[in-house]
Amino acid sequence: MQKLQGPLSNKGAARGARVPGWSAAEFPKAVVSFSAACDLSSRDGDNQHDVQQFGMDIENYTNSSDLGYQYSVSPIALVAAATNIPPIRLYATQMDPVPHQQAEAMRDALISHGGVDVLEWTIPGINLHAFNYWHTLNSLTGNYVSVEVIEFLQSQLP
Repeated sequence: MQKLQGPLSNKGAARGARVPGWSAAEFPKAVVSFSAACDLSSRDGDNQHDVQQFGMDIENYTNSSDLGYQYSVSPIALVAAATNIPPIRLYATQMDPVPHQQAEAMRDALISHGGVDVLEWTIPGINLHAFNYWHTLNSLTGNYVSVEVIEFLQSQLP
């Protein structure tokens, strides 16, 4: 297994938690996202049961059933104000409990607001979520997700 070397670190935080020692003034050199909920107001998806569960999870997370409010606290709502979009890789799986349409919508929003190095991969035929597909073969590229991510991040180092 490859080990990532260099000045990259995990700046992300689930559920809106703040990361000590990090401020918005620091811009990431690159971003990788796995199965991310990007538009909390969206109920698009292939599997109605997963979409229904996703909606209930979002209502619990936001403490609101108001789709307007859910959109306002979504990562995708911040894209329009972005002034510096780093290279980004968005991963999802076809049958992920977080609908792959979330990653596709984020890709489209980033590209329409000036993102020039944004790729989205929806890996077909599997239902794994987030890091559960780290060692999965990306049938679209012929490479393992873990290798793709590490090589992508290494390519962004000075």
